[in-house]
Amino acid sequence: MKQVVTVILTENLAAGNRTKVFPDQTVEIMTEEMAIAHRQDGRITIVRHPSEVTWLGGTVAATANITDVQLVADDGAVLIAGELNTNSGAPCEVDDGVRFFVL
Repeated sequence: MKQVVTVILTENLAAGNRTKVFPDQTVEIMTEEMAIAHRQDGRITIVRHPSEVTWLGGTVAATANITDVQLVADDGAVLIAGELNTNSGAPCEVDDGVRFFVL
């Protein structure tokens, strides 16, 4: 489902770097539910999956050196807040935008 959000990108949030703010952006967010896994030692582990974000109109260049991502809805609700996850794949160009993963 497409949503209009404010995209907030930060390079090294812990260092206090400035953020890049892109208001009124259209994104599609794909999320997977957390999974519960039973380990061989009998412990239970909760497994989180990264959210896949397709930012329509976004560019790979806008995500260069970015470590943290926030997507904020028009009503102020934070839809996504986390680290850019490159283990699932680096930001890549797709039709009319860029796709990246956030954990």
